Amino acid sequence: MTKNNFPQYTDDMWRIFIRDLKVMLPCGVKAWEKGGPQEVLVTIEMWGRADEKFTPEKELSDAIDYSRVADVILKEWPKRSHIPLLEQWAEELVALCFEDEKVTEVKVSLTKTAPYPEAAGGVGVSLFRRR
Repeated sequence: MTKNNFPQYTDDMWRIFIRDLKVMLPCGVKAWEKGGPQEVLVTIEMWGRADEKFTPEKELSDAIDYSRVADVILKEWPKRSHIPLLEQWAEELVALCFEDEKVTEVKVSLTKTAPYPEAAGGVGVSLFRRR
């Protein structure tokens, strides 16, 4: 990645993103975190090649589908059993994004807002992967 947190690439690329999607997740290693879910902000950036302009003639199926990813996070993840580390959630999220063959790079960030209220931006993890 470059200094501006975007992948190093030479071709035209689309960047599709979801910022700070709020979800209650059963996560954490501290005793108080194991008692129930906590708020996590999820940010996803997916890159895909933009070889052709996206014209009205293009089909919706030609676009990277962010709603599929958001639906899994919002509807399925809160029902899951406790997963201690955000790193585990991040790996799973990257795999979910790569289910779309059009996605060539992914950056995900998961931020817990509760552990340190003094940390204005929360605490969390980011993961970048290329196919």
